[in-house]
Amino acid sequence: MARMPQQAARRRSLLSSARPALAAAVGLCLLAACKSVPAIDPGKPPAMDPASANTQPPASVSAAHNLGDIIVGLSTPTTSSATVQGVLDAAGARATPRLAFAVVRPMSGGFWVVRASSGDASATLDGAVAALRSTQGIASADPDRVMKIQH
Repeated sequence: MARMPQQAARRRSLLSSARPALAAAVGLCLLAACKSVPAIDPGKPPAMDPASANTQPPASVSAAHNLGDIIVGLSTPTTSSATVQGVLDAAGARATPRLAFAVVRPMSGGFWVVRASSGDASATLDGAVAALRSTQGIASADPDRVMKIQH
């Protein structure tokens, strides 16, 4: 009978001495997991489909600078980023100055966020919006800007 309490006491002492080590190991694992997650830049939202994250403009647009993001609605909604990119490429090829559009991410309701860029210093976000609005297959195009209420 004396052995039972000794064994139980020994198990409790082993468990109590292992707790800090276990807590430290779990903490280190969590820290390593947090460090492996890339930081998200709020100015550049992550793409929902990594395969569609085409952030590079076509080769014909050299030294491109970012004009901004545009919310685009297609006449025929689609979930294919390749279809959207085809419509955007056609719009950019006809624009003056030449523009490049890259799909950033899909939105709800069949809308898409696209990023406009150009190698021409005279290109503007408003010009890119106008080019998209005049393209067949695009129902709407609006700059993705933060709107603030004026008091």
